[in-house]
Amino acid sequence: VSNRMLVKNIKTEGINLSLPTNALYKNFIDSTYTTSVGQFYRVDSLLNLGISTGSVATISQAKLLNTSISTPNLLEQNQKWLNAIYIDMQTAEPDTSILLMLEQLAIKCPQYDGEAVYQARSLLMYYFGKSYNSICDVQNIQPSGTRLANPSINNSEPTLLSVSVYPNPTTKDITVTYTKGDDNESAIFEVYNMVGELVLNQTLNENITKLSLSDLSSGIYIYFIKQEGITLQTNKLVLTK
Repeated sequence: VSNRMLVKNIKTEGINLSLPTNALYKNFIDSTYTTSVGQFYRVDSLLNLGISTGSVATISQAKLLNTSISTPNLLEQNQKWLNAIYIDMQTAEPDTSILLMLEQLAIKCPQYDGEAVYQARSLLMYYFGKSYNSICDVQNIQPSGTRLANPSINNSEPTLLSVSVYPNPTTKDITVTYTKGDDNESAIFEVYNMVGELVLNQTLNENITKLSLSDLSSGIYIYFIKQEGITLQTNKLVLTK
């Protein structure tokens, strides 16, 4: 992320790379030109040019270049996927399944999932008019499927709140384990199908809750576990009958 931002700053500041005094900048740009950092920057440049000039051909160039980028890590995979969605949005409105997947990205931790998280939040703000955040924005922890309940201000040990959903994939039922924190707050378990319809809504009052999926058809769903407006966990739920 830092390399990509540095490339962007050098370009937008109009630094003259031909000057001997800017040799360090030139070496950096040259070294990143063929890497994913340089390629992502060129995708951004082509896309911005295509949008500003209304050139479908230039937008197509951006799409082809984005498709060709090799993404060895999670940050770059997220960026490539987000770029593909945004490019497609220039010619067609996204369907509900795409918006749901954008929501999954928007509630991830920017520190670990990259700049694409912020870009997903911006797109969703445009479509839904509401802001998104993650537990990492609220509390300084790693995104491990858990969060800290009632962070202490008196140096006492905070209570670890954890959630899990299993089995996944499943053929019939699932079990949701939810360890309450000091505030003893319940959580909400929501399941959406791939066209964005809410098909299951369950309050989690107990530490272990068994849920029947017998009324649902085989397929891929997306679940959210929320507490006090914050998403604790989200993932795909696969049902095979």
